[in-house]
Amino acid sequence: MRHSKKHPLLLGSLLILGSGVAMADGLDFDADANGTVDRGEYYIGAGATGQYNTWDMNDDGLLDENEYGRIDADWRFDDLDADDNDFLDAGEWYDATFDAFDDNEDGHWDGDEWDDAGDAGFWDV
Repeated sequence: MRHSKKHPLLLGSLLILGSGVAMADGLDFDADANGTVDRGEYYIGAGATGQYNTWDMNDDGLLDENEYGRIDADWRFDDLDADDNDFLDAGEWYDATFDAFDDNEDGHWDGDEWDDAGDAGFWDV
């Protein structure tokens, strides 16, 4: 993975994801109620917000550099394009945001990691 795990770089991007979508405190995406959010639960929860699709102006399921530029995110497009195909798919976007707050790299967000995302503005409306 080429993207950085530095939280401050995500602030603009995370505020964008949260815009128009109300997120409550706690592990809202924790479908199996085990106290953590795994990558699959995160993909389902974040995908349900529909935000990625609103950025996809031509409805091809991918973000090109122009579409990405319109969301005013702090991350460089090239840093997120893990497969170097000049497009961002939803998986690349969700991987980058999930990995940024999985501080112990165990594949789950615990309560503290969820809170860290909130402190960085992820759940702001």
